[in-house]
Amino acid sequence: MAAIFNFRLGTVAALLALIAGVGCSGGSDTGTVTGTVSVDGNVPAEGSSINFIPTGGGSATAGGLIEQGKYNVKVPAGSTRVEIRIPRPQGGAVKAAPKAGPGSEAGSGGPIEESLPPEYNEKSTLTFEVKSGTNEKNWDVKAKK
Repeated sequence: MAAIFNFRLGTVAALLALIAGVGCSGGSDTGTVTGTVSVDGNVPAEGSSINFIPTGGGSATAGGLIEQGKYNVKVPAGSTRVEIRIPRPQGGAVKAAPKAGPGSEAGSGGPIEESLPPEYNEKSTLTFEVKSGTNEKNWDVKAKK
């Protein structure tokens, strides 16, 4: 009986230590990054997004939608690689995607494709150093031809 109690006590102690470690990780400094994104000087299509990926690992990727050309994302502090994604209907020009929701026709416009070259997303060369507190970064990117 004492062995079972000691096993359970040890398991509970290990779980508490794990929970405390997750809540108190050293990478808890965050910054808010705000700014604008434009594509060839124009407001990007609805459904566009921006992601900040830590270059050193250890922190989660943070990102959000670009709405009317503006974004506001809470990001772990540190060096990040930035990915910007701007959708467009396959074979078409960049335009606003239909709004999703009850009764909408979202998805009926056919397949979508990425309107930006890979150096802005899959093979991004964009970087940004996120500081604790408020950060501002505006991006003007060029669409695929």
